[in-house]
Amino acid sequence: MASISSVRINQARILVDYRFPETWRLNPRSGLRENARSGVSAECLQAAKEYMAELHSLSDQVFEQKFIGLRELIKAKISERRKEFLEIQRHNQALSNADFSYWSKLSRWKRDEAILLSLGKEPRVVRLADLENAAPFDPLRKAVRERREMIERAIGSIQLRDPMSPARFLGWAEKIGLELPSALTNSVKRVAEASQRPSSEADKLTAELEVLRADLDAAHRELATHRAQAARRPGKSKSEGRDLSARERTSLIKIVIGMAIGGYGHTPHSSRSPTVSAIVSDLAINGIPLDEDTVRKYLHEGRDLLPRERT
Repeated sequence: MASISSVRINQARILVDYRFPETWRLNPRSGLRENARSGVSAECLQAAKEYMAELHSLSDQVFEQKFIGLRELIKAKISERRKEFLEIQRHNQALSNADFSYWSKLSRWKRDEAILLSLGKEPRVVRLADLENAAPFDPLRKAVRERREMIERAIGSIQLRDPMSPARFLGWAEKIGLELPSALTNSVKRVAEASQRPSSEADKLTAELEVLRADLDAAHRELATHRAQAARRPGKSKSEGRDLSARERTSLIKIVIGMAIGGYGHTPHSSRSPTVSAIVSDLAINGIPLDEDTVRKYLHEGRDLLPRERT
């Protein structure tokens, strides 16, 4: 049999790791070998070896099709996870949608308010910094940065002022072809047209009613925001305020060290174990940032709970 290229060997390893995730990181180069600290069963290792041999026996065309199929499957799963992640972000919730009826009645908008409103976001709920620091794959992150630069340059060249009138902002946006939510455009135009008509007692009463309605809507949104924050606040339950007992904490530490050994091939007494950086990386990908010192601390605590034969 012809020699197998290093590229194909690495691709075969990826295929084996995907089918047998228990063998992940046993040997990052190519072969599979016994590892006393891996926690992988002999049956699993044998099955992985047989699958590796099967892959090496395939023709280049068949092997390539198998690898491409896995790559597309992983891409689809990544896309699905990203979609799920974006759906639960605060700035994508209904309470973050801008109340254009309220903002179109204000005489001036600050720069950050104009940026958020131009993207359909409610400045009283969403912070511009949160959107600028959103996940790299969040389309709103790029849109915010581009729109901020455009508006800042317009202010610098005195095309706009900070703060600015809604009508002037709308005129500038139309002039350069900047896409805005149609509800924002229509609301600002309605207010501008109404301000040019002769006022009457009925108009004044209607305006007062609209202001009261806007205040009521704002109060409802504020209440919804506080309820949502309270629901997401950690530790809120029937046993709120109760710290973990020593027994509960020990159980959690056992789970951590067990998953580290079984899922990442962690070696408890290794001075150069890649487990910490791998865990930190996986947590970051899933939107749960944690520093390496914290992860290392709990792995060290878990090491002391292992049976003597494991240590």
